[in-house]
Amino acid sequence: MSNLSLPLGTSVAGYRVEKVIGSGGMGIVYEATQLSLDRRVALKVLAPHVSEDDEYRERFRREGALQASVDDSRIVTVYEAGESELGLYIAMRLVRGRNLKEILLTGDVPVEGILKIVEQIAGALDSAHTAGLIHRDVKPQNVLVEEATGKAFLADFGLTKASGQRSLTRAGAYVGSLDYVSPEQIRDETITPASDVYSLAAVLFEALSGNVPYPRDTEAAILFAHLSDPPPPLSSFRPELAGLDPILERGLSKSPEDRYPTASEMVEEAKRTWVRLLTDRALAAERALHESEVASTDRRSETVIDRLPAAAKLSIPVVGVEKRFPVLPILGAVAFFGLIGLGAFALGHVTTSVRNAKLTKIPTGQISFHVPPGWSRGTITPEAARNLGLKKALIRLKSTEGAKLVAGTTQLSDSAWLPEEVGTGPRVVPTLVRLGTLEAYRFRAVSVTGFDQKATYYLVAAIPHGVGVVCFGDSPTARASMSCAGVAATLKLKGLRVVAPPGPDKALATTTSRLLASLALTSKRDLKALRRSRTATQEATHARALERAFDTASHQVREVGANGDRANAERIAAKLHKIAKAYNDLRKAARPPDLIGYRQARKRIQESIKELIHVVGSLNAKGYAIA
Repeated sequence: MSNLSLPLGTSVAGYRVEKVIGSGGMGIVYEATQLSLDRRVALKVLAPHVSEDDEYRERFRREGALQASVDDSRIVTVYEAGESELGLYIAMRLVRGRNLKEILLTGDVPVEGILKIVEQIAGALDSAHTAGLIHRDVKPQNVLVEEATGKAFLADFGLTKASGQRSLTRAGAYVGSLDYVSPEQIRDETITPASDVYSLAAVLFEALSGNVPYPRDTEAAILFAHLSDPPPPLSSFRPELAGLDPILERGLSKSPEDRYPTASEMVEEAKRTWVRLLTDRALAAERALHESEVASTDRRSETVIDRLPAAAKLSIPVVGVEKRFPVLPILGAVAFFGLIGLGAFALGHVTTSVRNAKLTKIPTGQISFHVPPGWSRGTITPEAARNLGLKKALIRLKSTEGAKLVAGTTQLSDSAWLPEEVGTGPRVVPTLVRLGTLEAYRFRAVSVTGFDQKATYYLVAAIPHGVGVVCFGDSPTARASMSCAGVAATLKLKGLRVVAPPGPDKALATTTSRLLASLALTSKRDLKALRRSRTATQEATHARALERAFDTASHQVREVGANGDRANAERIAAKLHKIAKAYNDLRKAARPPDLIGYRQARKRIQESIKELIHVVGSLNAKGYAIA
């Protein structure tokens, strides 16, 4: 067997080599077809010069067994490992995308994107550590990111050992990546999960700064730096990330006992710190803006801030009542990265411009307002409250100038957007604004069943209940103190904790757009062929092709939603599956001929496609921008 790559078309233990996708000192990774199942895989074949080495053979054998033993979707799945006449091999899941090193070399990656990738790898490492395994070679090249979904996978368990084993092979010949190796591995000491935490911290440092922690000219200098030199501060490369310095310093501690107990704990603290940095930056920008404005009691209460720094617009800060709260997962629905991708939305604020000394506080349970003279309380029927999407209407106010305000608790949907009961008119695009000290989404010109006037709807995401504030009848010429928006700006909450309402899932939108575009081409081609079919067999063949196309798309959307917007992904996937099932019914009705069944199947296809269009339209109304 030659030391060069295998010729295309070569068969290795039932796998046909299609092309080379990677190579290293120990072997070559091919894209191959598993002939028995007709599926594409990543096939790793050990290089000839190490195939004859007993130690490398044993390590290679263990790679497949150990990697397959950890049940975690973030670890590349191993299908089979064995030996053929052409050498040792491992067949694994084929991840179509790039490794993190390649991604970093293409240019700047947003901090949120880096943290999302590293968070998934941290979870994979924690699973391996729970199973008693240590990876020992965590590096950007072993982090694979799927292009279609953005999902990250941990790969290459060739150096994995059970917790507690020593790390070097032979007479101090370290096998691994020197830029990310922990000090205890260099000293040939007993290694623990903390070694992987160190390596992941080094990966995170490089991803954020663009430099490895210890760039040195020689291998000896790199090893010495890992052992003796203090880690450089991240802020020396990116001053705006100074808040993350203590986290990386702890992750890169020389002593394993001083590092984070788990990889996920390190990344979670980095995420919380990043949100706090964005919050402080946004608040500082807002304070500067307010100081530059001339105070006016009649100033309109809603303005849009376009002068915030770009970084502050990447993630909207979460501001609670009297204090700021960290972003925490809420029943799996409110996630840290929920607001990434909302760059098209304007960040605004509603200033508390009601400055009348005779303001009256109107409290009701968990919410309250301060109103000036000219405002009074009113009543609202349960039916009207339901039409406004309010689970319970708590306050109804009206002014002598015709403005009306209704507020109450609302049940947050899976995306925490405008309640389904509201918004019977055309597409409504939200704007992020500030109600006093609270962040809220504002929906303008909303048509509401049972109300003649269009409304402005404010949604504050909080737990255990969201809060909805609905305004009617604001006049452009009304004084700010007499406007509904002005009173809405005095909203205070009691016993509710404000959280970040998640926004559009960018991965879901991108994947769905790509799949729908592909389905449009496939459907056009196969439908044309279906109409031209002359036999039942031909009809069944083209119906089967359409069924497979929609069913495959359904599975791919569900896979994207598994680590993101699960509920909306399921809505799309369910419609795609329904279309696939209808094409399956069409195929069955075509052979033997069943005219009634065939017509019914065609009708279900048309209805299901309309339902899919409706779901996509509703998501686009929430800012998903699905093409």
